[in-house]
Amino acid sequence: MKDFFSKFDPHVSGTRGVPLNARSQVTIRNDLRVSPVVDQHGPSSPNQTKRLSYFVAQVLRKLKPEVVGKSGSEITALRNHLGETAITDEPRGCGLAFSGDTPIEIPESFKAWLPWIF
Repeated sequence: MKDFFSKFDPHVSGTRGVPLNARSQVTIRNDLRVSPVVDQHGPSSPNQTKRLSYFVAQVLRKLKPEVVGKSGSEITALRNHLGETAITDEPRGCGLAFSGDTPIEIPESFKAWLPWIF
């Protein structure tokens, strides 16, 4: 991949290519996550993926209502004992959707990322 990128974008340096599939999620910064979604680009067989669209979402951790109001030491103890996901929720929202070179066809999987459209 490094060879491909050096020829495709010779003026760009410091980038890193990461192979993705429709079940991947890549954290590109502490608070940004990229999630690919299969999109159609003409006819294809059920086991073939011709194109991925990408959603970039800001990752936020919000204390669950039952934890709000507890002291910092209580929250730390709960986090250490139960884990981060037991005491926080991760609200989902899409900051940017990128479809590449063709229009996005809205399959069912997009509805989870774009609920305000449906």
